[in-house]
Amino acid sequence: MKTTIDLPESLIQRLKLTAARRGERVKVLAAATFRAALAASDPVPRRSPGDKIVQRRTQKRHRVPLPIVPVPAHTDRFALSGERVAELEAEFEMRNHEASR
Repeated sequence: MKTTIDLPESLIQRLKLTAARRGERVKVLAAATFRAALAASDPVPRRSPGDKIVQRRTQKRHRVPLPIVPVPAHTDRFALSGERVAELEAEFEMRNHEASR
C-alpha cells in the first residue's frame, strides 16, 4: 500500500544510507523499522502466522456463572419464548426469596 508521510530530511537521508549499507530497499527497511517501533510500544505482543501459541497459566481464570433458569421436565427447552423465560425467572426468584426467609 502506498502512502505519503512527511519526514525530516535528515531522517530520510539516514534511512537511505542505512538501507544502502545493508543492501536493502528503503521501503523494506522503513516497514521493518515501523514494525519494530510499534511492537516495542505495544503492551500486548502480536503473533505472526507462523508463531507457535504459548499459553501461560500465571493467572487463574475467573469464570462468571450464567444465570440458570430451571425448566420443567415436560417443556421443550429449545422452544421457550422470551415471555416464558421471564415467567420462569420470576418463579425462580420468588422461590429463592421465600426460601431465604
